[in-house]
Amino acid sequence: MDQYIHQIKAIIVLDNEGSKMYSKYYTQELKGQQAKQQQLEKSLFQKTQKTPATTDPDIIQADKYTVVYCTESDLWFYVVGASDENELILNEVITSLTDALQLIFKSQLQKRTFLENFDLIVLAFNEVVDDGIIMEVDANTIADRVIAIEGGTGGSKGGSDDPLTQAVEGAKNQFTELANSLFSF
Repeated sequence: MDQYIHQIKAIIVLDNEGSKMYSKYYTQELKGQQAKQQQLEKSLFQKTQKTPATTDPDIIQADKYTVVYCTESDLWFYVVGASDENELILNEVITSLTDALQLIFKSQLQKRTFLENFDLIVLAFNEVVDDGIIMEVDANTIADRVIAIEGGTGGSKGGSDDPLTQAVEGAKNQFTELANSLFSF
C-alpha cells in the first residue's frame, strides 16, 4: 500500500544568502540528523542560486533526492522527495503551497512577511503535508483554513482537545523555539 502513497521527505525555505528560514524533515534518514540536513540545504542552495529567479517551479536531482524548487521574492522554496518520486506530485505541492501563501499575504510574500507571520507559515505548511503525507493541494482551501484559524473562525470550540487549537498551539511553540534558537544571546 505504501507504494501508492506519495510522500515528501522535506520542505525547506532558504533566504537569498542560503540561510534557513524554515525546514521540516519527515523521514528518519533526515529527521534529527543536523549534519545531513545542513549538507542537503547547502547543496540545494549551491545548485540553485545561479539559476534565474522565477516563480515557476524547476526540478533538480540533489544527492539521492528529487527536488522541486521555486523562488518568491527573496525566498527559495524546496520540496524534497525520493529519487523515484513523481516530479509532477512534488510540483503540485510546491505550487499549492506558494500560491496559498500568496493568497494569505496578498502577494506580499517576502522574507520580512515570512518572519513576521511565521505562525501562519507553519499552519500553511501543516495543511499541505502531515508527517510527509500530502494532505491538501488546493491553494484556496489551504488559504481559507489558515485564515479561518488565524481569525478564530475555524469552527473550533476552544477546548484543548480540539485539533485546530492543538495545531495553533503547536505552531506557536515551533515559532517560539525557532525565535529562541535564532535570537539566543
